Amino acid sequence: MEAKQSYIPEYEINRYTMAIIPETIDNEVYSRVLEVNGEYMIKKKPLEIIRDSCDYFGCSMQGRKDGTRSLTGITHKAPIMIEPAINLYFFPTSSPTQSTCAWIAHRYVYRHTKDQFDNTLVTFTNQKKERFSISKGSFISQLHRTAQLQSVYSTRMERMLE
Repeated sequence: MEAKQSYIPEYEINRYTMAIIPETIDNEVYSRVLEVNGEYMIKKKPLEIIRDSCDYFGCSMQGRKDGTRSLTGITHKAPIMIEPAINLYFFPTSSPTQSTCAWIAHRYVYRHTKDQFDNTLVTFTNQKKERFSISKGSFISQLHRTAQLQSVYSTRMERMLE
């Protein structure tokens, strides 16, 4: 099935968002958003979409970063829990302040392999493949850190319900 591509001005991360990838068009950074059944170009940088989506779900990005640090101790290239109730955990491929930073939804990563240029080729659960400028070792570390965040949060929530 061929992915359709549309240009849209606003976007909030949702349960179908797989990745947010920076694209430079006419010297401006846009976001190519991969969803399970589509692809969209957004007139915002990836970090702006992450921030706006945190706000949309009622918490600032700084609050989410502080929460990650509190739960896991992770401070550098920290994964973000956009909305844990619907399993929206994303991790950056580099420092979020860099224009080359992409954000990947943990839940949709199916497989990952190293390519000949030391990048990581990710196969998502819908079998779509995308190459990211991150070494396989760093990618695995980011996957594990995001799983740790999700696990610690889930465990604490379960304890609250006992």
